Amino acid sequence: MQVYAEAADAKYGPDRRKLGPEAVRAAARAQAACFTPDAVWKGGGFGGDLTRRAALAAFFETSPWRFTSHLYAALRLRLRGDRAEAR
Repeated sequence: MQVYAEAADAKYGPDRRKLGPEAVRAAARAQAACFTPDAVWKGGGFGGDLTRRAALAAFFETSPWRFTSHLYAALRLRLRGDRAEAR
């Protein structure tokens, strides 16, 4: 399962600099995959109105964000035996 914020963040390195074109393209496709195939984006002055995953992926790939920052209350836990990983 892809998580939107993780996909958005995958475009940037630890220093918050945007990664290379292939990494950005892969992350943008992963972001778009979080939406239904016939998704509609109503972005107004930010992205306009977009329809379908391909249009969303193209926007996410070329969007003007310089870095991302997300504050979510629900974390993601992965349990493996007696160990756990939280994000």
